[in-house]
Amino acid sequence: MTQSELKGITAVAAFGVLVYLRVWITAPLAINAPLNDFLLMRQLLEYPDVNISSVTSKKLGLHLWYISEELVALALFDSRVPAETKKLMLAAMENAAPEHPTLTG
Repeated sequence: MTQSELKGITAVAAFGVLVYLRVWITAPLAINAPLNDFLLMRQLLEYPDVNISSVTSKKLGLHLWYISEELVALALFDSRVPAETKKLMLAAMENAAPEHPTLTG
């Protein structure tokens, strides 16, 4: 194995252990999904290896299309989200105009 190959394998292994493993293990927990996605993006953007940071954050960015108001509302049940943040989320939801007009009648 060349030195370059060894360096690449070490970088991928480190990324897997430091970043990806936690995300993979917590992925089935829907309540944790909104916060996990935002924390993952932050972690990818701050990752010390610039090449890995750039590629992985761009790739995750392509998958953030599914974050909707309904999914973000799951964060209200996440014990890691501070109560003050949840209050702000609820206030924002109450002040938001309805997406679909209600039927009267």
